[in-house]
Amino acid sequence: MKNINILSFFLIGLFFSCSTADLDQVDRVQKSAVPDFVLDLTKDGFIDKANSAGEFGFSMDLGQGDPVSADVNVAYINVVTKTVSFATIEAGVTEYPFNGSLTVAGIIGLFSELGTTDDLNTGDEFIFYANFTLDDGTVVIGYDDNGPNYSDDVQTSPLYTPFIGISVACASNIEGVYSCVANGTSTDPGPSASENPAVDFVSTVTLTPTDANGVYTISDFSGGLFTHWYDIYGLEGEYSGIVKDVCGDLSYTSTVGPFGSPISGTGSIDEGTGVITIDGLADLWGDVWTLVLTPQ
Repeated sequence: MKNINILSFFLIGLFFSCSTADLDQVDRVQKSAVPDFVLDLTKDGFIDKANSAGEFGFSMDLGQGDPVSADVNVAYINVVTKTVSFATIEAGVTEYPFNGSLTVAGIIGLFSELGTTDDLNTGDEFIFYANFTLDDGTVVIGYDDNGPNYSDDVQTSPLYTPFIGISVACASNIEGVYSCVANGTSTDPGPSASENPAVDFVSTVTLTPTDANGVYTISDFSGGLFTHWYDIYGLEGEYSGIVKDVCGDLSYTSTVGPFGSPISGTGSIDEGTGVITIDGLADLWGDVWTLVLTPQ
C-alpha cells in the first residue's frame, strides 16, 4: 500500500479541500465552459462491426458557462496502434441542447483511415466531446491527444458529463449480484498475518450497468480486501470502481482506490457458467488480488 504518512497527507488534504481546491475548481469552471453529454438510450449503445446500419445518438447541453459557440467533435482511438484521430460533427453550435445522430457507416465516413467496419478493431473507442469558444476568444478544448482536458473534479461531477464514448464491442449483459471469493496480498506492513495474504475472503459484489454498453459499476473493486486490510487506517464499507466488458474481456477503467492509487487489471468470463475472474493491481504500491465472481 503506502504507509501512515500517506494517510496523514490524505487527512491534511481534507482539511484544506473546501478552502483551496474547491474554490480553485469553481474559479476555473467559471472562466471556462463545460458540456453535458447524454447518450440516447433508445438507440444502439455500442458499435457492432456486423451492422454498419446501426445507429446511435446523443444530446449535448451546457453544463456550465456561457460560450459564444461550440464545435461538437468526435475522437477515434485505435486500440491497436494507440493513435487518436479527430473529426468535427457540427461546428458553430449556438443553441442547446444539440442533438446528434449517426449510423456506424456515418461515423466511419468522418475518418480517412477508416473505409469499412472491417477497419475497426474490437475495443476501438469513439469519444464525443466539445470545443467551446468564449467571448474573449479563448478556445476551451475538451479532448486532445492526451485525453480529457477537464480536471478529475469536473469529470466525476454529478452535475454534468463532459464527454461520452461508445466502443466497438458486443452486446454485454453481466449485471447482477455475485458471490465473491477474493485472494490477494498487501504490500503494507500494517495488516496482521491472519489478514495478509488474504485467502478465500468472501463477500457479495454487485455489477450495475451504466449508460454505456459494457461499462459497469462494481460495488467493491477489491472484493472487500481494502477494508479487510486497511480498517486499521479507518477504512470501512465498500469502495466502488468501474469495470469494462469488451466481448468477454474485462478490465478496470477510471478507478482510483481510497488512498489515491489508480487501479488496473484484467479479467474474463466463463461463457458456460457466467463466472467472472478478474485480477487487480494498485498501481502505485503493488497490492494485488484476484476476484472470482459467481452469479447468485
